Amino acid sequence: MPTGSSLSDPGLHYAAGKFLLIRRLRLPPREGPSPAAFFAAAFLAILLAALLLGAGAAWVFVTHDLPSLEILPLLFDPQNGQLLQPTRLYDRHGRLLQELSPQPGLRRYVSLQELPAVLPAAVLLTQDPTFWQHSGFQMQGLGEPELHPTLAQQLVADLLLYDEPPTLRRALRERLLAFQITTRFGRQRVLEWYLNSADFGQNLIGIGAAAPFYLGQSASELSPAAAILLASLLQNPQINPHTLPVETRQRALALLQRLRDQGVLDEPQAQRMEQELRALSFTPAGVPAQHSAFLRFALEQAQASFSLNRLRKGGWKLYTTLDRDLQSQAECLAQRFTERLAAQPEPIPCPQAPPLPTLPPGAHVGLPSLALVILDVPSGEVLAAMGETFQGKESPFWASHPPGSILDPFVYLTAFTRGWSPASLIWDLPPQDEAGEGYLGPMRMRRAMANALPRPTQSLRRELGEIPVEHTLSLLDLSESKVTLLQVATTYATLARSGVYRSPQTLLRLEREDHALWMPSPDRGKALIDPAVTYLVNHVLSDAVARRDTWGDPGILEIGRPLAVGIGRTADEKQAWLVVYTPQRLIALWLGSMSGERVAPQWLGSLARPLLEASLRTLPAEDWTLPPGVIQVEVCDPSGLLPSPICPQRVMEVFLSGNAPQEVDTLYRRYRINRETGLLATVFTPPSLIEERVYLEVPPQARRWAEAHGWAQPPTAYDPIRLPPPLPWARILQPSAFERVHGRVIVRGTAAGEHFRSYRLLIGKGLDPQEWQTIASAETPRIEDVLAEWDTQGLEGAYILQLQVLRQDGTVDITSIPVTVSGE
Repeated sequence: MPTGSSLSDPGLHYAAGKFLLIRRLRLPPREGPSPAAFFAAAFLAILLAALLLGAGAAWVFVTHDLPSLEILPLLFDPQNGQLLQPTRLYDRHGRLLQELSPQPGLRRYVSLQELPAVLPAAVLLTQDPTFWQHSGFQMQGLGEPELHPTLAQQLVADLLLYDEPPTLRRALRERLLAFQITTRFGRQRVLEWYLNSADFGQNLIGIGAAAPFYLGQSASELSPAAAILLASLLQNPQINPHTLPVETRQRALALLQRLRDQGVLDEPQAQRMEQELRALSFTPAGVPAQHSAFLRFALEQAQASFSLNRLRKGGWKLYTTLDRDLQSQAECLAQRFTERLAAQPEPIPCPQAPPLPTLPPGAHVGLPSLALVILDVPSGEVLAAMGETFQGKESPFWASHPPGSILDPFVYLTAFTRGWSPASLIWDLPPQDEAGEGYLGPMRMRRAMANALPRPTQSLRRELGEIPVEHTLSLLDLSESKVTLLQVATTYATLARSGVYRSPQTLLRLEREDHALWMPSPDRGKALIDPAVTYLVNHVLSDAVARRDTWGDPGILEIGRPLAVGIGRTADEKQAWLVVYTPQRLIALWLGSMSGERVAPQWLGSLARPLLEASLRTLPAEDWTLPPGVIQVEVCDPSGLLPSPICPQRVMEVFLSGNAPQEVDTLYRRYRINRETGLLATVFTPPSLIEERVYLEVPPQARRWAEAHGWAQPPTAYDPIRLPPPLPWARILQPSAFERVHGRVIVRGTAAGEHFRSYRLLIGKGLDPQEWQTIASAETPRIEDVLAEWDTQGLEGAYILQLQVLRQDGTVDITSIPVTVSGE
């Protein structure tokens, strides 16, 4: 092979194949070939050419863009190797948050000469038994791309091909590169590199970091027994002296037995090492740092696009979305908040953080647990976060919890897509026949939604049916059984950005120590909900007046800018949720009672307020812009219909175009009342005793509740009817007063007298009709004669039959009688 050539040079192999093919085609033919022989030769030539070309193409496919072998010496340089630097995580401003190492300064490069001779032997016995015989790779396992049967292949997979998907192509490239590095650098260097990059658990990469952390001594000071113990960790780094010390010792003893059986150790050596292993104590240099919920989630997100195993090896800088200042303030405020809930002595206030307001009366939890998330709404970036924290210790997870009523706004959102609106009338009433305390009666959906009132929401769900609500929640990837705080925050952020979903972002960029850059793919978002519908939801949840039932006036969350608030509580009232958001920032909080007391979402307002002030401090106030497809209409409160002249409370309300009301309010009604008796007036009540009153009518099932809560309702009884003395020339003789009639009724009477001009016979429904219908009129007087024939078909109930006799001088004689139409 010419100098400078390489096994990975596809051009060379392609040229060689082509040269052989040309030579083959140019061979002189034999004399006198038969036609069949000629065609056979041509076919074989074509087949050979195809095979050579196919082999060349396959070689190019496998070897194209192979990583340079020179990367490895740079990674393992004993002085400045990138793997000597653990991967470090920074906040959005470049300030260090944590490094992927249990302690700083642990890593150092260790040569084979510094290690006990038994260590390489023990490692090879478990990781690569034929290490000294093969050429750096093995062909078995080719169909299992995740299997790396040799140390050289493991190095290639971890450090050179970590960003390639596990395919057959990668498996072939892995074996080719393993052969090259074994050939070029030698087996001893491969073994040394492996020991300096192997995972020993607890984010300990390399023997130089594992020895001092687990055993309190440097790698060069290791006894043979300690070396065997560390070698045994490579079989499963999850079993280590910190997590499972008993199992770790047992595994080391099993490895010692294998070394004895293989003849690596003679019997006296093995017995001496066994005694040392049994007496070996684990003295870690310190407690490993635990990842917060945010950092754990950030590493999970990095793993979706990048090898987490490669990150843990070291040499990277991971810049996250976290704001360290805001995070510190949030953690401090959360700690003070839970201390107050538990009635613990409170130390000095949080430095540089807004003051924590006084807790509401009765806010007490013996053992509170708290979690929080603060998002940048437009981007979905997580600015601060805290996993569930209990007694000062943060869990690295956002656990799932029953959502309670925190998902109620999505029930109303579903209703808005099906014709309802924030103005729609809904009732907050106790169960049938109960007076009930704490129920608010008739209201617009706006009020029910803003305060997460359970009975109106349940009533709405029954009307909607479960399928539409389930469809909305599944669209947002939500479950009504369990949700995490991060899921809740992400879903409400979708509302805040007018229906565009973005997954929560924790990563800004990733850099190597040599400044090579990798960045996550941008999340362009997905429009899930009509902006007009989300505007209705945001308009309701940001209505400070509507939520006064929950928060009072003024509420603790009123900070002088538009602010939407969602609250939730589980059925047992031992968990509470609060989400507060603007178009710029979102704060989500969860509170649980580990000691069994009831909790309320209003208590979380005392924590949310300073978090809002801290996160919005440098941002101008913003509100949601009215989108196309939304209109504003004046309605009557609480019916949500167009105001009638007697509507006492008019408000502006928002509607989807085409959903605005067309009917006039009927909830408020005007009644004529006898002010002396308090009963309904009739046509027979003296006009001087009649006054008009306006009542808000409730349905029959709400009357008991209305009476118990002082809601005045119109009387249901009429004034006793006292018929006036009969008039001589204006009288109804048939039917008689109070008579029950049906069918075609002959009305007889007298309509005559001096200066007679005409008469009219009218009917009006009820005992105090406000509308009259003329059934007969004539200019000829009648004396005890037929005045009219009244067809009562289709009528039923109480009616007033009234005779009006008009005189030439403009006067009118009126006589009326009540009758009941039976409808028979």
